[in-house]
Amino acid sequence: MPKVAARDGTRLYLEEVGAGTPVVFVHEYAGDYRSWEPQMRFLCRQHRCVTYSQRGYSPSDVPSDPSRYSQDIACDDVLAVMDALKRPPLWEMEPELKRLSVPLLVVVGDEDDLCFDGSVFLKRSLPTAALLVIPRAGHTINSEDPGRGELRAGGAVLRRRSRPLARP
Repeated sequence: MPKVAARDGTRLYLEEVGAGTPVVFVHEYAGDYRSWEPQMRFLCRQHRCVTYSQRGYSPSDVPSDPSRYSQDIACDDVLAVMDALKRPPLWEMEPELKRLSVPLLVVVGDEDDLCFDGSVFLKRSLPTAALLVIPRAGHTINSEDPGRGELRAGGAVLRRRSRPLARP
């Protein structure tokens, strides 16, 4: 797939495989678009899987200006990738997020101290979210043990979790 332009013009390299509900994979800072290959290969049987190299990671553009890198810019880059999937911009979808009817799988390692609370927040905030906590795993679950059964089981969660569970 060709590169897509981020808000500031930085070109982001994408790869895509499969069809159906989109699943976007975002690598951490020690990887690149290839980090999610085992999961993409598995999930592409039932989903449209998209991954990309973040700015600064070839074959995406590598800006030399340090001001072109920040957490906010990284978030904007994810939105640029999602916009390339021809979905409405996230800000237009805000009212719908509380009524989300597509499956969302939030995966976190039980040793990922910085992301654990945020993952629980997503699970509690979005009605169709499922939370998969991987035991004895940190932040880089996909590269720590890419063939883990729990990650493969996540595909089953995405397939069957299309509506919220009734809550007491």
